[in-house]
Amino acid sequence: MKKLLVLVLLIFNAWSDLRKRQISLLISGIAGVGGIFLILVGSISAKEAAMGACVGAVLLLLSILTKDAIGFGDGLITVVTGCYLGGRDNLLLIVGGLFLAAIFGISILIIKKVDKKKEFPFVPFLLFAYIGMLVWKG
Repeated sequence: MKKLLVLVLLIFNAWSDLRKRQISLLISGIAGVGGIFLILVGSISAKEAAMGACVGAVLLLLSILTKDAIGFGDGLITVVTGCYLGGRDNLLLIVGGLFLAAIFGISILIIKKVDKKKEFPFVPFLLFAYIGMLVWKG
């Protein structure tokens, strides 16, 4: 159930991030409440959820410190995914997303010769990283 909820959260927000360059606060909030529910029913420990949320909170802090060079919504999504995945898997998700984004960024720099300050949405890379995690772990 947790895997499906994270997948739906990432699919919906990746689509929104690509189309509108924003994430849905409503869907993310609902998913956050769902994460709290999973803690209450014992599907994930409060400690693991808190560790995962703290990993995501680092992106929120970086968003503030860099004046949105990293999007606030990206940080919010990783806080919510952390509630479901726990600390280690949320860190793996973020690192995987950053790795895929770096490959994409370098590729478009080489192929299209775009400006190195070009911005692109991050949540789709989190989605692909998560799909990779699902395939890898089964």
